[in-house]
Amino acid sequence: MRRDDFNDFYINTIKRHAQLFIEKNKGYLFHESADRIYEEYLNQKTLMRLVLEKNNANQLLDRHKVCAAMNVAILKCRPITCERINDDSGSFKLSDACTINEQLAFYSAWSLLIGFIQAANKDTEKREFVLPPTNHNDNFINTFTRSLFVANVQNSLSPELLANVYFLLESYNLK
Repeated sequence: MRRDDFNDFYINTIKRHAQLFIEKNKGYLFHESADRIYEEYLNQKTLMRLVLEKNNANQLLDRHKVCAAMNVAILKCRPITCERINDDSGSFKLSDACTINEQLAFYSAWSLLIGFIQAANKDTEKREFVLPPTNHNDNFINTFTRSLFVANVQNSLSPELLANVYFLLESYNLK
């Protein structure tokens, strides 16, 4: 994604989602971070090229890998912060962890994937894209964003694995 395209994506997707999240969740702040996110996105794409041994710089990464790189970039930059953290009792539980940045990262990358699909196939412009049901009591978003939170805390985010998740989400919707 070129810088101009990213700037549009940042304003129309990342920033828009972030503003919606902080309107619904008082006590959070959104920090303008377009430069940081773009730089981290480029870093993630470079790392993915190295891991996948894609040495030809002219060969573009597929849309699933681009979405995964964007997802990880947003997570690493954490553009939304909490004004206060209150765990005075010392009883912090993972289920209480704030996953607002993970939600922002997923929703932004999911929007990017849908845009890629619609640009490649005009027949999908009116299609409703849905997320699969889970076997848990929670929905896909909650389950997935908690998993992203844990992976990020453990410093074990895998863009390659996320690219496969985005591929599966596309396959689920286009079957």
